[in-house]
Amino acid sequence: MKSNLSKLILPVILVTTVSCSGEQGPPGISGSGCSVIEDTEEETITVRCSNGSQATVSAGTTGTPGRDGISCSVIQRGNDQVLNCTDGTSAVINGNTGGSGGGSSCEVKTFATGFNISCSDGTSITKLDSPAINAGGAHTCYLDTNGKATCWGKNDMSQSQPTTQRLITYDVGMNHACGITDTNQIACWGNNMMNQATPPSSGSYSHVSCGGNHCCALESSGKATCWGRDNEGQVTNTPDSVSFLSLISMAKTSCGLQLDNTVVCWGDNSNSIATPPSNTFTKIHGCASHACGITTSGTIECWGADWPGNQNTSPNGDDYIDISVGANNGCAINRSGQISCWGDDTRNLVSNAPSGVFTSIALGGMGHACAISFTGEVVCWGNNEMGQSTVPSSL
Repeated sequence: MKSNLSKLILPVILVTTVSCSGEQGPPGISGSGCSVIEDTEEETITVRCSNGSQATVSAGTTGTPGRDGISCSVIQRGNDQVLNCTDGTSAVINGNTGGSGGGSSCEVKTFATGFNISCSDGTSITKLDSPAINAGGAHTCYLDTNGKATCWGKNDMSQSQPTTQRLITYDVGMNHACGITDTNQIACWGNNMMNQATPPSSGSYSHVSCGGNHCCALESSGKATCWGRDNEGQVTNTPDSVSFLSLISMAKTSCGLQLDNTVVCWGDNSNSIATPPSNTFTKIHGCASHACGITTSGTIECWGADWPGNQNTSPNGDDYIDISVGANNGCAINRSGQISCWGDDTRNLVSNAPSGVFTSIALGGMGHACAISFTGEVVCWGNNEMGQSTVPSSL
């Protein structure tokens, strides 16, 4: 039950150590050589050291260092070491401007969705490129650009009480959710009756997807690992020698988008849900017993169950960039930011789809939807029996 960022790429993790010498830390941080500081007005993040050297990391004009296919290298420029990237952005990661003796260091780590800077004095900042929205059965979760999750709606199993850890990406299942922390671990909350909220305790992960009562995650190598309910092989039949770009988890089926953009599925094959089309895709999403994807040509193609409401009767066109499906319907966003929905309209999810320009969308399993507008506003509609479509005023 996921609508994630519009780009599905295998994350590149870049780790750089920022070393600064100095005998004491900046004001208010005793005994430390460096600290990480955010300037919200200038929209920059700076590693500042007591010897006067500093490192500034910002998004730049065409991308943030180390992501979206951009490569970076560390070069020597005068007395400075510089993280120099092919998109034209750069960050000074060390400046030898004086000072002596021991100090602390700061680690710059970039993800597919953002970056993190952690310093040995305990200060740390995570920044994501854009917020993310996801919907469960009757609850909704939102991830802001600081990596903080906020959830609302049904909460009988604590599914709307997210982890306080900072996340770089996440997904919401029927009554539970899991996210990838900025240390590449998995954190889960909500219903755990089938161990769906008990993820692997070791490893490094980049992506996660949650379904009815199970989840799957991508290790940093691209290998899939699944846990939770396993009544149809949706966990134990996970391919062992395949690398994936992304995963989707449904009721009793899991699917993965392979490196060649084809889809492979495992688990329950009722209504041919585990028999995906042979087309190539840039993004896939599934719920219950049906799934849809955006093909590499920009069209929408669906498979699996088609009841009720003909949810597989997707709109025409070849310019779609984001897609999400619920139990009985689906919605997609085209390159102009317009939302098109199809399928069951019992909860007015189709007929009440908002107008405007949107960047991402998420459908829940019980007839509600939420989207993030171009200006960052969260808009929800459809079923609101559990408050899942009532956006908190704090967002």
